[in-house]
Amino acid sequence: MFQPLLDAFIESAPIKKTIFKSPPPLKIAVANWWGGAEEFKKSALYFILSQRYKITLHQNPDKPADIVFGNPLGSARKILSYKNTKRVFYTGENEVPNFNLFDYAIGFDELDFRDRYLRMPLYYDRLHHKAESVNDTTAPYKLKDNSLYTLKKPTHHFKENHPNLCAVVNNESDPLKRGFASFVASNPNAPIRNAFYEALNSIEPVTGGGSVRNTLGYNVKNKNEFLSQYKFNLCFENTQGYGYVTEKIIDAYFSHTIPIYWGSPSVAKDFNP
Repeated sequence: MFQPLLDAFIESAPIKKTIFKSPPPLKIAVANWWGGAEEFKKSALYFILSQRYKITLHQNPDKPADIVFGNPLGSARKILSYKNTKRVFYTGENEVPNFNLFDYAIGFDELDFRDRYLRMPLYYDRLHHKAESVNDTTAPYKLKDNSLYTLKKPTHHFKENHPNLCAVVNNESDPLKRGFASFVASNPNAPIRNAFYEALNSIEPVTGGGSVRNTLGYNVKNKNEFLSQYKFNLCFENTQGYGYVTEKIIDAYFSHTIPIYWGSPSVAKDFNP
């Protein structure tokens, strides 16, 4: 279920690593980013840019920067404290970029603004992290040998951390003998999602592993292993918007469970139903 997605991701995003005697420098600032500079280093953006540039990363408005990435979350104007630099909007939420504040934008919306806008939904970053996680000798999903994700030495603990997921993907267990449906959410402010959960749960119990509608008595720590123990996964977005597709549907596919999805009306442009 996930392997074709992984292959398509690797093939659609090739990064030809140019050989430099000395890679050109790039000073990047991050403003209002989840987890700050250390989390930015884990992102797909940093991974892509680091193939071509020697990056200097900081969060100081008083230091020079070639570009500054800003994650709005209601605080877009914080980026104005970074002077004489190109401002780049990036969001994981259902927000439209303000091109009066930002020179460039990366987001969910299906819009065309020439070279000032790139559509790169949050699920793209999730695919990046999934590709990193399966660079492991025990993973049921395989990376192509020429992938940049195979440049690092592989790990050897995926199966230990995901025994049920590996068994299902490798046809070592019966997928029809799994539980009915799973649900993991932390944001209670999603009335359509909550209403659908109640309706489905009234027909057959849905196991909740997050802080919303929890049925286990604790929050699951390994989401993918948890999802893999059920036939279906209720993976509604918090809100609806054309192009707004987050990591939720990727988590379902990765866990070899069938997604019950609601969110972007145009989701079929991203994932073949």
